[in-house]
Amino acid sequence: MKIICRSLIGAACMFFGQNIWASNFSAQIFDLNADVQKDSPLYKVKHDETLTDEKLKFHNVYSYPDGKEAFTEDVELKGTEVISYRVNQKQLGDEGSIEVKDKKVIFTYKKKDHEAKTSEEDYVDNLAIGPSLVPYMQKNWDKIKAGEKIRVRLAVPDRRETVGFDLFKDKSSTDTKTIVKMKAASLVISAIVDPLYFTFMPDGSRMTEMKGRTQAKKDHDGKFSDLDAHTIYKFE
Repeated sequence: MKIICRSLIGAACMFFGQNIWASNFSAQIFDLNADVQKDSPLYKVKHDETLTDEKLKFHNVYSYPDGKEAFTEDVELKGTEVISYRVNQKQLGDEGSIEVKDKKVIFTYKKKDHEAKTSEEDYVDNLAIGPSLVPYMQKNWDKIKAGEKIRVRLAVPDRRETVGFDLFKDKSSTDTKTIVKMKAASLVISAIVDPLYFTFMPDGSRMTEMKGRTQAKKDHDGKFSDLDAHTIYKFE
């Protein structure tokens, strides 16, 4: 898989906000081919959220099994509308932010030992960030269950731009679970970026699993590469 996958899928896999006004939860991240019943997780995720004045704030921490932090993100939403998004990729030493202001989407990203770079785009109604994808799917659940394709513009911090993705019910869905497939809308990008698969309860109230690129990297003794993962969620 080419390097473009790092920024596109990495952002997309951030799944938090299981219900627009959800409870807190945790997750375990396994290698995509791991036996989740026997193998140890590569990372653990802790999700905390607060609701104030109709604004929902998330604080998500990805950590190694020993507790060392690998990645953190802070999100502010109003319903499913993005207000701000800040990421700290501690494994790489990178930091970035996305803010929506005056009908503009403003990107800032700073790689380790480099100057910060910025860009902006016009705001669109189907804008999403990784952590708002699940609330966005839940908002459109009836359409997805009916087999309609939902288009989203995903704001990707390290690319400093939005990228089009389609969300639709996967044919592997059953009576006991609904699987939503997320695929790049561009034929060029879809040829080099693997889809993500989100497994929900049939009514869409909770996501129980996700398979695809995750924010934390695979750690090869301090050298990092993209991680395709199988993530399992536990609700408090």
